[in-house]
Amino acid sequence: MERIEIEKTEMANVASSQRPAISARGRKEILSERLLALLLKKPELIAEAIKAAAVLPKNDFEILSALAANQNEFSATRTALSADLRPRLDFLYLAGDYELEKADHDFDIGEEVKLLIKEIERERHKENLQKIGQQIRKCEAEEGLDMNQLMEEFQSVSNKLYKIDENKK
Repeated sequence: MERIEIEKTEMANVASSQRPAISARGRKEILSERLLALLLKKPELIAEAIKAAAVLPKNDFEILSALAANQNEFSATRTALSADLRPRLDFLYLAGDYELEKADHDFDIGEEVKLLIKEIERERHKENLQKIGQQIRKCEAEEGLDMNQLMEEFQSVSNKLYKIDENKK
């Protein structure tokens, strides 16, 4: 009985160490996950999603690239991925099943993919604004530094974010 308890504890520890902490994931990672899950169910939309590929988290970028390179063929994509990314692909495939199962009859995957791409871009711009804001605060702390370029960059990214928000309306 003691051996069984030890094995059960070890298996639980391994399972929990392989699972990413939900609280550690950001909004962009969650959006990216949903995007890939839907693309696995409707691969003809991958060309649309390639636009946002550069701003996806690294592992998701690799999965999307492999999916596009293998003509949307799941088994070929799975084979092309490194062994550590295959469980993620499997999870995304099942997540896509779940998404479609819980969706209403009028759910439009194409529209949802477009929305997810916009939201991922929006998150990227928000991250850029935060970085620029930190640089501006650093420059303010160090008197005498020229902040014009940072302010222009901040304004440019803000305008891009504004355009994304305006297109949602």
